[in-house]
Amino acid sequence: MKITDLVPQKKDPNRVSVFLDGQFAFGLSQQIRFEQKLEIDGEIDQKTVTALVSQDQLNRLVERMLRFLSFRPRSEKEVSDHFLYKAKLKDLTVSEIELATYKKSIGKAIDKLKKLEQLNDTEFVSWWVGQRNRFKPKGVALLKVELLQKGISRELIDNFFEKSSNSSESDLESALRAIDKKLPSFQKLPSTDFKKKVTQFLLRRGFGWDIVSSVIDRTKPKS
Repeated sequence: MKITDLVPQKKDPNRVSVFLDGQFAFGLSQQIRFEQKLEIDGEIDQKTVTALVSQDQLNRLVERMLRFLSFRPRSEKEVSDHFLYKAKLKDLTVSEIELATYKKSIGKAIDKLKKLEQLNDTEFVSWWVGQRNRFKPKGVALLKVELLQKGISRELIDNFFEKSSNSSESDLESALRAIDKKLPSFQKLPSTDFKKKVTQFLLRRGFGWDIVSSVIDRTKPKS
């Protein structure tokens, strides 16, 4: 294949559109273009094209992922799902060649971020549980469901909570913190309504019946 044109992109002059045999083929950073000494009328084979596209996508994805991670920690699945979703919605201004390697590039970018210690599911679990305990306490059972939804392996989740000191005591403390702001209004209710409100609230937060019972015993209004 012959390189018939190299056109700086209007939206980003640091990138160039590469035309092969008169047709747009793929986009590329100017840096890679000069490193690889791509010139008009030069010859290029499909294997080289695929390698260039993959390298370019990897560099761009790492930069984008770092920006995405700057807002808050993420799980590997969150990062992967986010960029696959964006690809389907708004990154489809790329060629078929680019799309063919996009998913593979996401995996490579995630591996690179893990090596750079910018992405770590174990640290994410610790952060997630800490944030929940601080701002919106929930039971261990519900926390495990949330973490599974974030793509964290069941083994990693179980190991984290096994290492946590006295999980039943932790759950009770979390439940008491969760109900704290509601107690003044709940304690004004008749005993039956008080128990009903506390039970419904804590069950929605993922606390078990034993924890709910302990909270009611500790907080029920004196008759």
